[in-house]
Amino acid sequence: MTDGRHYQVDFIIFSQILGFGEEHRGYTYIHDEPRAEIHDISYMWRDRRIADGKRSGLHSFYYILNNLIRNTINPKDGAASDINGYVRNVLARFALGGDRFNVPRFMWTELRFAVEDGRRGLPYAPYLMFMIERVTGFYFLKDRMHTIYKIEKTQLAIATQGAGSSHAHVDIPESSRSRSHRGGKMKKFGKWLKAIFGKCTYAADRAYEI
Repeated sequence: MTDGRHYQVDFIIFSQILGFGEEHRGYTYIHDEPRAEIHDISYMWRDRRIADGKRSGLHSFYYILNNLIRNTINPKDGAASDINGYVRNVLARFALGGDRFNVPRFMWTELRFAVEDGRRGLPYAPYLMFMIERVTGFYFLKDRMHTIYKIEKTQLAIATQGAGSSHAHVDIPESSRSRSHRGGKMKKFGKWLKAIFGKCTYAADRAYEI
């Protein structure tokens, strides 16, 4: 309530404010299925035999996808390196043959879990503030500006060359490498990318804004 007036948001309004359309009605619900176990999604790791539920060993595709999910539809507090809960099921939906799922229903359910469990943080607070301002018409001053999430770059690691050795390609996040290994090559590569994709940068950044 504010100024003696009661406001509320149901699921339909929640979906509309976030920009989700009618097509999501026909998609399945993530929470209607059991939580995926590590052995069910071991294909997401570079070495299935040592799949441990940590993001460090993921293929680049799932590593970046997990980062995007954790900063958008399923924000997470605490141990960010662990892939727990229904985010495993969400990641599995992006594999070949995966079914489309109802994104606003997933967010709505996860938000309810966070509100009902006092032991958990409230990672959906920015969404709640977004709802409050849109529904009440009141806008509040913020003490900081939330920046757009930037995807971490990845690059191929080449095994040390020795007698009779072959090139082994491993996906490793660039942020985990020493800056000394990047040098001038990365600067030239960056200029090349900027020249080709410069016109698309603004549109891509806007796509990640709420």
